[in-house]
Amino acid sequence: MKTKRRKSNKRKTRKVKKRALNCNLLKKLTNIHAPSGEEDRILSFLVKYINTHKKKWKRQPKVLYGGKYRNNIILVFGRPRVALFSHIDSVGFMVTYDNKLTKIGGPKFKSGVKLTGYDHKGLVKAKAYTKSNKKRKNKKITYTSSHPIDVGTNLTYTPNWRETVSTVQNGSLDDRLGSFIALKLAETLENGVLVFTESEETGGGDIEFISNMLYKKYNIRRALISDIIPASKHVKLGKGAVVSYRDQNIPRRVFVKEVENIIKETGYKYQIEVADKGGTDAGGLISSPTPFDWCQVATPILNYHSPNEKANKLDIMETIKIYRALMRKL
Repeated sequence: MKTKRRKSNKRKTRKVKKRALNCNLLKKLTNIHAPSGEEDRILSFLVKYINTHKKKWKRQPKVLYGGKYRNNIILVFGRPRVALFSHIDSVGFMVTYDNKLTKIGGPKFKSGVKLTGYDHKGLVKAKAYTKSNKKRKNKKITYTSSHPIDVGTNLTYTPNWRETVSTVQNGSLDDRLGSFIALKLAETLENGVLVFTESEETGGGDIEFISNMLYKKYNIRRALISDIIPASKHVKLGKGAVVSYRDQNIPRRVFVKEVENIIKETGYKYQIEVADKGGTDAGGLISSPTPFDWCQVATPILNYHSPNEKANKLDIMETIKIYRALMRKL
């Protein structure tokens, strides 16, 4: 009897290992310094990764980047009907005068947080500190480092990857996680467009230009947003992917319902988000002259915009499965 139990346990162990999510690529993505406006390092990484691995993908995409596409990457597969957007930049800080920092996007951190960046001397390290200003109702951010850092240098959270059987944690999961999901989708995608965008955290980017090109060249009028969604009292880790009914923008409900109905047919786990703040690449689609429908489907994370962003592996896997179904059926 004991021998049989041991064999049974071994079989169960093998099954768990087979289902486990390999997060090595996600770890590499989150460790790359690439705040809004300085996406060059992650752009180079992604282009090299895509060119190396696309030979093994089910279908070879057309790869567009650089030049007029700037720090964006566009992968066109087969005869596309839907485009998926994920942004490659992160929040951070810019060194200004008198040992002060100004925010890039909306970072959330505690005094003493470790930062990393690059100036003309190479790698630089610093710690950020805050002091409340009651009159202005904001916080003055200063930094300390072993030597003066060039004014204008961008800093991001120092990588601190933590992984358990069920979770991953680091800075910049927003939105390297969305890009990781897009790259996993690329492995089996036959028809569709994957767009990796710049400067989403600061409201910049080139979504209007890209969406107009996709509309005119491929007649694409539908988009999915692969960004993260903050966990909350109602949106929880371990409960599956999240379909957003709204953040600061509201998508057309008929399209959201079409997306939701497809997900229901698959039986994959998902949750609903209804928020009144936060934004994604959808903001660019709304201000674009092209008539795009869009819907955000994402993995929830805890502690967004902090050095301790955390996601559940099962949620990530459910999101990947859902996207594969959506790109086939929409």
